[in-house]
Amino acid sequence: MPKIGDLPPKLDAKPGVSLVCTFDTSSDVGQIHGERGTTYSFPVVLDDGTKALLNGGERLLTAMRMAIGNATGTFRLKVTPSGAKGTLAREWNVEKVA
Repeated sequence: MPKIGDLPPKLDAKPGVSLVCTFDTSSDVGQIHGERGTTYSFPVVLDDGTKALLNGGERLLTAMRMAIGNATGTFRLKVTPSGAKGTLAREWNVEKVA
């Protein structure tokens, strides 16, 4: 059973604000099934070494797949949401960075 300090915080991605993180394709991606669809939880590591969870729906999953493709390994990603969280206006742009 994890302790409270072992649980990574959930990132609050603001529209138009990019964040750079590292994602390892061998990590387990969480799935939370709800009335409004499935939410995916990607474990990431921020540039300062902080572990966190990046949560979003099908659009985030699609953006992650488009950025990474079928590649495996660890990738630095720039993630930029647009539109209000929890609405149909929410979109995600995910790109690999060096």
